[in-house]
Amino acid sequence: MITGLQLDCFKSFHHTPVAKISRVNLLTGANGCGKSSFCQSMLILSQTWRRGLVNSLLPNGVWKDLGTYDDIVCSFDKNRHIGIHITTNAERENDFELHFRRSEENPTLGEVLDVKVDGLKIDDISGSNDNYRNNERNLDSESSEEMVRLASLRDFPSLMALQRMYYIAAERIAAPYIQPLDETTPLEYLAPNGGNVLNVLWKNQATGCIERVQEMLERVLDGGRLKLEAIGDQLVLKINSVDDNNYYRPANVGYGYSYILSLITAAVLAPTGSFIIVENPEAHLHPAAQAKIMNELMVVTKERDIQLIVETHSDHVLNTALRAVNEHRLNVDELEVLFFSNSTNSDKMPETKVRNLEVNERGHILNPPKQFFEQYSIDLRALYTPPTRHE
Repeated sequence: MITGLQLDCFKSFHHTPVAKISRVNLLTGANGCGKSSFCQSMLILSQTWRRGLVNSLLPNGVWKDLGTYDDIVCSFDKNRHIGIHITTNAERENDFELHFRRSEENPTLGEVLDVKVDGLKIDDISGSNDNYRNNERNLDSESSEEMVRLASLRDFPSLMALQRMYYIAAERIAAPYIQPLDETTPLEYLAPNGGNVLNVLWKNQATGCIERVQEMLERVLDGGRLKLEAIGDQLVLKINSVDDNNYYRPANVGYGYSYILSLITAAVLAPTGSFIIVENPEAHLHPAAQAKIMNELMVVTKERDIQLIVETHSDHVLNTALRAVNEHRLNVDELEVLFFSNSTNSDKMPETKVRNLEVNERGHILNPPKQFFEQYSIDLRALYTPPTRHE
């Protein structure tokens, strides 16, 4: 399991402390404070490693299209080197420092400058890993630093979760009524915008995926059934949102039913030991449904040893996680609440700050910062304070 992430010179992050990461992680803070960028640092690693490229950094791929290397490096950093520091809870090989620079061959990409594993510098990112597997460390006679080799991420199982990523983006779309049948759709790849969700459900129907998605949909929205069938070369989706035998086009039932379908599908399909990133799960959902989908996601993380990152602006999502701690359904050390804010550095340049908020065993956040879900309290004080009389 990944336990920490530190970013240097990535987008609005100049130099950050290590942000602790646990099983369930909520990213909070105002708009434009770096929550999405924090997720993007992991997403670009994931889309790079999914391609089997361990010596590159791909700003554009299956999860995100962020432009060029110059678009993702901190704009006022002189070195122009991106650093990503990951810690895990593995017994060994649990500390990874990766540094990237702009590729000389293709300026769109990044390339590895150096990598350290447990403080040991990897001297040849594309070389053989036989020496490493046999624990034969190559020593430089003129240096006390040991050198190790890396051939693939399979050497480090604790990082594999980032390859087995499921990502549901904020800019997702509702499930369509009709989608062309695509036999080439990978079993495990759900597009971030949910655009291929019908094909993914169809390809996984033999595993009972559609039934499990329907069961979760019923729990979150207090009812709802799906009918997915192939008619010619088209997949056709119909939904029932009431207790009768009729099925309707998604446009003719509540929008939340089709909009949440890709998120539920990701929760059902994500394999043991994987990683889920969800942006704004609360979108288009009633507050009760927001709480229920968060509860479902937390159950999934426990059942299949999955790590979950949720970027949210919903106090209902936050309070659901805090209640899980209070009610002992989630251990206090299994929840991290990260707060993002804008600041300036010593050179008076803008940068993002991130810190872990302290949560106690009662599910209370100790010393919450300003702008931390305080609008509800502000509104209540205004409503219950006698209005000022104007003469």
